[in-house]
Amino acid sequence: MPRPGPINNGDRLGLEASRRASKDSLAEEYEHARRHSTDSTESYEHVPSPTHAPRPNKERQRSFEAMSASELRKAAAAERRERRRAAALFRVTKVVSESDGNSSKLVQRLLEVAREILYCSHVTLFWVDHVSEILIAANPDGIESIEVPLGKGVAGKCALDKVLLNIVDASSDDRFDNTTDKETGFSTRTILCAPVVEEGRTVAVIEALNKEEGSFDDEDVELLTLLCDELRAPLRRAAADETFQARANSAERGVAYLKLFTDEQEEPSTPVQTTPHVLSFDAEDGHYSRDSSLSDEPLGELASWRWDALRVADDGGEEALVSAAEAMFEHHGSLEQHDCPRDAFRAFLRMVRSSYKATNSYHNFRHAVAVLHVDFMLACRAKRARDLTALDVLALKVAALCHDVDHPGHSNDFEVKSSSELALRYNDASVLENYHASFVFATLLRNPSTDFLTNLSRASYREFRKAVISMILATDMARHGAHVDSLRAFADRTSFTSLTRHSFSQSDSDQDSRVASPRRRQFYLDQLIHLGDMSAQCSPSFETAKDWAERIAEEFRKQAAREQELGLQVSPFMARLETAADLALGQVAFIDYVVQPLFAAAQKIFPEVGELEANCRSNREAWRALGARASADRASSG
Repeated sequence: MPRPGPINNGDRLGLEASRRASKDSLAEEYEHARRHSTDSTESYEHVPSPTHAPRPNKERQRSFEAMSASELRKAAAAERRERRRAAALFRVTKVVSESDGNSSKLVQRLLEVAREILYCSHVTLFWVDHVSEILIAANPDGIESIEVPLGKGVAGKCALDKVLLNIVDASSDDRFDNTTDKETGFSTRTILCAPVVEEGRTVAVIEALNKEEGSFDDEDVELLTLLCDELRAPLRRAAADETFQARANSAERGVAYLKLFTDEQEEPSTPVQTTPHVLSFDAEDGHYSRDSSLSDEPLGELASWRWDALRVADDGGEEALVSAAEAMFEHHGSLEQHDCPRDAFRAFLRMVRSSYKATNSYHNFRHAVAVLHVDFMLACRAKRARDLTALDVLALKVAALCHDVDHPGHSNDFEVKSSSELALRYNDASVLENYHASFVFATLLRNPSTDFLTNLSRASYREFRKAVISMILATDMARHGAHVDSLRAFADRTSFTSLTRHSFSQSDSDQDSRVASPRRRQFYLDQLIHLGDMSAQCSPSFETAKDWAERIAEEFRKQAAREQELGLQVSPFMARLETAADLALGQVAFIDYVVQPLFAAAQKIFPEVGELEANCRSNREAWRALGARASADRASSG
């Protein structure tokens, strides 16, 4: 990109044109005054025409010419700024779109672009780790890895105060810490530092050093601000992986990180239990309406968030889970309304159960029924579930139960890196999710003995199939950030709509209208199944949440070992999960950067998840306490 500089030849030609235009304008002004100023004491009769002779007032003409040149320079500068801004925006957008979910590649390319558009020698991105109250330099441009305490130094102050800092002379600024300069021999002259803020929380800080000529100006401030605005979403999605990887790079850092957990070790507070409600089917409009309490139904603990798939399976085996799943499908009249043959449905349940690999510690039938239960409860409780049709609810239950069917026990990333048959079949895109969705229709429902949807019309079956496929694909973790963004955007839109409706004094019945477009209903379904899939750390029992975490850690360890065996790059967050301290570290980060933001955003649309979000916060505190104890034990034994 060309550097800003003096006016070029094209600008000079424009300047000359402007001057000629100024003369023409002055000539017109002169002629107008001559014709309409007969009463003026100043006579124009003997003044030569301005087009053939110099203006009588040369000083005024020079003033006009000077003003035109100044305006032209301003216009040229404004155009230059706009071109520079547009080019920067294009390059940033291109980098984000080409990152393919690779956070390291994204950071590296963004730093290169930032350095080029700001004309400076170095640009560093710091991830903000609010748990340990430090900033961690991500790929700091060849400089040895740097950690900055939150609130210390220029970057630390920028992160804490959430303000942009433009320092023209670093050596004379009290906020500048020259320790790194002394250690590396680098000389810092000028600094431009800006926070990337998401929902009032600093996710990252971008720090530019040493403007090539002079100091950073207003254009640079505008460009860096633009850069931070554009990077909010992609950097928030990358933050969890990058901060966890940075912590895991050093065992000592992991211990020190866990020591920073608060000293209080209070027991998790008991979440307030509320009485859920059920929906009854309205045959006239095909929707559900709220009419009774779940406690009135013969569901027992299934009507409570405290129902625990792991404990049920431990006590009664997986047959108890099959019975629970059947009860949840029978509820709402999901099977009755669609005339589903019970024998075929029970055969379907048994085939689903046998299709989940018992060797998987996490992605097994227990997980499937746990997700089904969460979505069942949300379908019962959520006010917005009244927008769903009977077919929507049936599709939600099938998708929840089958979303991980025949799961191999490792991630999409492993499939792609190993060039597996599934990765080749589905072109590296949502590999496992595509396979699970295909399995439902190509295997489970294609068999006459397990096809319990034989009485659906063709149109209803197409609608059902479309909804199930969309929901299962929505469980791909690569879409997690997009889900959070969509929930926030939807909440903003509906908040504005509610305000508008209130201002026009519409009735409550209008505001609670159950008419919803297919697109909106599918949006609800996709969000509900993702919430169910991410709910393991939202259990009211920390022991259950801990059990799920240990199970997924076991799968991660097996994948890491397999990747090592095949000579593949080991996934960073799977590399260090051997100790209780490692597990606690991972779960705190997972809750902070993945689970809690999702449920906080969802709560604005589905207030009924508030209890789950409270459980999540309670479990996070329990993980902190566990981590502190594990850290202290390891330190004392070492």
